Amino acid sequence: MTLAHLPASTRSAAEQWATAAVRDVDPEIAPVLREQLLAAIGEALPASARTEDVQEFADRFGPVQADLAGELVRSPLVGRLAGVPYDLRRPTAERIQHAWWDPSRPEILVPRAFGIGWDLNLGALAVRLGIIEPDAEDVPFASTPASAHWIAAALPAALAVAVIAHYTAREDLPAQLPRRWDRAGRPDRWMPRRDAAVLDTAVAVASAAASVAAAAAVTIMGSWRTAAPGVQAAAALTGSLAAGLTIHRSLRRPTWIAGPVQAAAALSAAGGTLYWLAREGRRVERSRDLDAKGPAT
Repeated sequence: MTLAHLPASTRSAAEQWATAAVRDVDPEIAPVLREQLLAAIGEALPASARTEDVQEFADRFGPVQADLAGELVRSPLVGRLAGVPYDLRRPTAERIQHAWWDPSRPEILVPRAFGIGWDLNLGALAVRLGIIEPDAEDVPFASTPASAHWIAAALPAALAVAVIAHYTAREDLPAQLPRRWDRAGRPDRWMPRRDAAVLDTAVAVASAAASVAAAAAVTIMGSWRTAAPGVQAAAALTGSLAAGLTIHRSLRRPTWIAGPVQAAAALSAAGGTLYWLAREGRRVERSRDLDAKGPAT
């Protein structure tokens, strides 16, 4: 079956995906593989398929490979097991960003960027909440200025400073701090205060360093701009978890609600980072569009 039965927008998305999928393949067999991909997606999608169905097919299909004869083969590292998606490829910042922030895709739960199960598509959630529009940006984060990335890096940096200040100033902390909690929120495993301080500080500082490095990469290498948001969102998430865990260890009256609050705060930090970067990118695009139109006559 060909792509002729698909709507024009869906057909265009399929062709773009197939072209991008064989970009790194041997040029001698790339055209053949592209035709095989188009045939495969044409057979898989019904006439009512939308552009998001193309993305779902791409996620399910995984990376493009070829055997010695140039025939298309499926990667064993990507697929579904009993209906549950898995992706065991080396994680990349681009895949993390795409999984966490894709406003054009209506699904809130999407295949995980790395591992087994699903990730939360914060971009789709933002659309559902009316915060952004699904087509807010032509290409997500492509126009986000370097200054916005430096501002995004301020969050994990501030969290790292807070963690360091906490362990430096709190001389009243006990010699043993919680390492694990039961379902009721009561500590049931312990660790030395010094070990807890080193662990929480290391995670927070590493998160801040990663976010700063991403901002620096955007400033120096503009081509890295679409990968930086994934790194900075992950840095905001892990930095927030480190800060939340620091507070959780110090609670005089532990409670079960602390865990869910930490998780919600970490997701909010990641989502807020991506929203900020997307909003600034859209602002630049709108300004550029207005400049291109020129003054009204």
